[in-house]
Amino acid sequence: MRTFSQANPRGKKHSGDVPALLRRVAESLDALGKIEVLDLVLHSELDLDSVEYLPTITVYYSKR
Repeated sequence: MRTFSQANPRGKKHSGDVPALLRRVAESLDALGKIEVLDLVLHSELDLDSVEYLPTITVYYSKR
């Protein structure tokens, strides 16, 4: 099993934008080629500098 986590760039106006994050993750998955996604986990991290929660997606996958 392999894994990666992805979030929007910190400090940007739309860093908490979940739809933008989903599009970025979809692009990353497409770039990996033939894989099997085993699990996706959406969670939020607290950014202490801006005192806001930032969404992060962790993807667990295997190569076919």
